[in-house]
Amino acid sequence: MKPASRVSATIFVERQQQVLSVPNQAVFQKDDQSWVWLADGSRFSRTPVELGRRSMSRTVILDGLESGARVALVDPEPGEEG
Repeated sequence: MKPASRVSATIFVERQQQVLSVPNQAVFQKDDQSWVWLADGSRFSRTPVELGRRSMSRTVILDGLESGARVALVDPEPGEEG
């Protein structure tokens, strides 16, 4: 590197492999509770989850969700809960 030159870099603070993660907007929280809205057909059920590390875009789910599960990114509309 020279003074006034441009540099592009990627800094990895921590890399985790073989973990289950969801987009941050799929995790809902109130008080000390965390949950996701788990899709079951056209209905959604509020499913408690245990959270792990969180990045700018993803949250690791330690417990409460199976790999391959479909989750909502927004609160379900009234009538979609069940």
